[in-house]
Amino acid sequence: MYYDLPEAADEAYALTFRGSGPGTFRICISRQHSQITQECTAGHIFEPAATKRAAASLEDWEQLKHALHTASFWAMPEYQCFHGLDGWSWEISGKDATRKHSSACWCPEHTNEVFYRLGLSFIKLTGVKNPAAAWKKFLSKQTGP
Repeated sequence: MYYDLPEAADEAYALTFRGSGPGTFRICISRQHSQITQECTAGHIFEPAATKRAAASLEDWEQLKHALHTASFWAMPEYQCFHGLDGWSWEISGKDATRKHSSACWCPEHTNEVFYRLGLSFIKLTGVKNPAAAWKKFLSKQTGP
């Protein structure tokens, strides 16, 4: 949920993938004043989490904000299409100066096109094409901050 967003950020949005296995992959983009940061974290139950941080551009931030607006993120239900034993659960969370919100969906590529497209907006900003493959590759490198 939104509890894992950066406290100091003026605004922050994250996409978290949780697989049916013991791993998690998270993309967080936050803004504090004029500084925009992108953070990708991959974790596994048997390994310490690995995180990479980088500056993001204002253009990236505006693209994400547009995608959030287009998808009506703040109006999305907390849980949608949430069922299944296999696959990926996606959660999108966000906060701004006055509110916090999160929405979760199981395998949105099959169950919720609007949610899926919004998630792809996060992925596009990182250059990741396949979240599951990216998670495995990212975890195998075990690169720190």
